[in-house]
Amino acid sequence: MNRRHFIRALLGTPMLLGSGMGRALAAPSGKTLVVVFLRGGNDGLNMVVPYGDDAYYQNRPTLGIAAPGSGKANAALDLDGFFGLHPSMGPVLPLYSQGRMAILPAVHYSGATFSHFDEQDVVECGSLTDRTSGWLGRYLNLDAATAGQRAMSLTDNVPKSLTGTSPIPSYASIDGLAVAESTANQTAMADFISKTYGATPNGASPYGSMLHTTGLNMLADIDRLNSVAAMLPENGAIYPDSPFGIGMQQAAALIKSGMGLEVLTLGYGSWDTHSSQGAGEPEGAHAQLMDTLARAVSAFFTDLGAASSSVLLLVQTEFGRTVAENDSGGTDHGYASAWMAFGDNVQGGMHLGTGGWPGLAADNLYNGRYLNFNVDFRDVYAEIFTGFMGATNLSSLLPGYVPRAVGFVV
Repeated sequence: MNRRHFIRALLGTPMLLGSGMGRALAAPSGKTLVVVFLRGGNDGLNMVVPYGDDAYYQNRPTLGIAAPGSGKANAALDLDGFFGLHPSMGPVLPLYSQGRMAILPAVHYSGATFSHFDEQDVVECGSLTDRTSGWLGRYLNLDAATAGQRAMSLTDNVPKSLTGTSPIPSYASIDGLAVAESTANQTAMADFISKTYGATPNGASPYGSMLHTTGLNMLADIDRLNSVAAMLPENGAIYPDSPFGIGMQQAAALIKSGMGLEVLTLGYGSWDTHSSQGAGEPEGAHAQLMDTLARAVSAFFTDLGAASSSVLLLVQTEFGRTVAENDSGGTDHGYASAWMAFGDNVQGGMHLGTGGWPGLAADNLYNGRYLNFNVDFRDVYAEIFTGFMGATNLSSLLPGYVPRAVGFVV
């Protein structure tokens, strides 16, 4: 652990060390929500292929994924006779067949911009106007005293979705955490912490008690997390050898450890495919991203085994891409995109909202270029809050918004 992280831990900012995570009680709901954010704007039309819409191929003469049964190489994997999955998403097809994968192919909101920064803020805050707190942060702050024990982010920094009045711990990885590099220095630091924070705190200092508790708990928490990180995948699960794959493996280990985490967030970047995106071929840039995602998700549920019955995994992004391919073999910033939810608590299949598939014909596109949305992203959150996490006070969790039913949570 570098000095900056060590100091942040001592001061009680969003790091796990010293927070008492090792002594956390079980999550009130007994369930864990895992949120994966695909940063950069995922091309949902390349991931969830509307091969039954003729305008799809008119707009994508080189990037379009061939229809199932076409006899062409790298064709889409059929889902329902109209939609198919990109062939690189094959590892999650069994989850779909088992009814444990819900697909929402056109999620967004009215009046969105095309800025990564704006859209990530809006989506993570769960509000079009108030960006002072995140949608998950507001939920955790319903019990602010335990918020830091019930959530964690496996990212470099705490994402906007977890911001609120309570600090939430964040790590790029929980593997190899230590307060110093060498064994000798670790021993010296442990001795320093024991002597310094083992003494009775100065009652005149408003921070004395907090620092006292933090110092005493720090090393125990490090040991606990290192032991979780050392847990091996179970049930034959094989994760991709990549930062995201490692993150998903650690997420599964944290859940299996019984630490009582109610919310886990991860990020997966580089989805801004303006050029050389590729079509169905496995070496395409987008195909490789999807391959890693799909293999990690498949391994995650295999690894969890019976523990997956209390887990819901949401995969989201800030926006989609243009319906038409560009001259650089890619797609540009767009509007609606595909979101997915996995687990025993989802209603598997396609979820198109009340209006059905928006369609890709020119007259149906937003501003003549973009896939329109049929599910507002806040409806997704509302259904997770009420149907999975058991919340009832939606007016405080999604202020100013009246949600509509989607039906993807059971």
